[in-house]
Amino acid sequence: MNHMLRNLIYFICPFASNDEWRKNVIALKKYWAIFNGKKIISISVGHGLCEASEVESYVGFNDVEFIHVDNCEKLGEVVAFVPVLERVYSLNDTEISFYAHAKGVTPGKSVEELEAEEIWRNLMYVYCLSDSIKIDAILSHYACAGTFAKYGTHHLPMPVKWHFSGTFFWFNHKQLFSKNWRKIENNRYGVEGYLPLFFEEKNMFCLFGDNPNHSNLYRYKLNDWLQFYNFEKNYAQESGEEYSLEYTSYIVKKIEKCRDYDELDLFMRKEGLTLDDINKWEHTIDDINGVWKKYCKKKN
Repeated sequence: MNHMLRNLIYFICPFASNDEWRKNVIALKKYWAIFNGKKIISISVGHGLCEASEVESYVGFNDVEFIHVDNCEKLGEVVAFVPVLERVYSLNDTEISFYAHAKGVTPGKSVEELEAEEIWRNLMYVYCLSDSIKIDAILSHYACAGTFAKYGTHHLPMPVKWHFSGTFFWFNHKQLFSKNWRKIENNRYGVEGYLPLFFEEKNMFCLFGDNPNHSNLYRYKLNDWLQFYNFEKNYAQESGEEYSLEYTSYIVKKIEKCRDYDELDLFMRKEGLTLDDINKWEHTIDDINGVWKKYCKKKN
């Protein structure tokens, strides 16, 4: 397995009326060590926003390149996206970049809405940044990886077939920069809908929250997130409990989509599953291409 060069590209719109951007910076800094390459942070500047110098000081690291962009309500993070990509550009297949933005910073939200978004973003930080070995392995096989994959357009105004809801994702440099990577939809959802402009579903890997049931995560209430979090956290695997039908259906679906042994083995290890786990279930796996049979034979 290749050891990757891992860059950070990040966007902050630092509204002065709340501390949400600071909470995001605190969350990001917990995982700073995963980035062994460039760190590029773009900061919106303008009326109602904290000074860029205050943001830079709060980040507090010297190994960061900061970019200042004029705040644009209609475009949001899209304004800064191509400029930060330009700064990490390479065709190196062992180089990857993580993109995210300070989430939940928009003013005027209720306490419950802020608490709900905090759970959402914390899950994304954890599952995207807590395991460099897993990330390196996945991005050696896939063009991109992120959290909360959804299929269909949903709230996006562009006709994409899938996207990472919340816009936290990794991408492999060779896979992306060998394409027309400057192409982006000119609206505030442009970054969220960016990767599916270039990659099919088979080229991406969902690190957590694959195809969550709710049609629009932006409408999740606090209780929705708590229920979702507890289900995903436990996977109904605690001692004495049966695997949930929802989870087992998801696993079987993902197994059947694996194209070769290495991809299947990576998925099983990522989920922490063994053959004994699968054999407990009543589901039947349709072994269309023989991959599951080969896996079972090798693991027995």
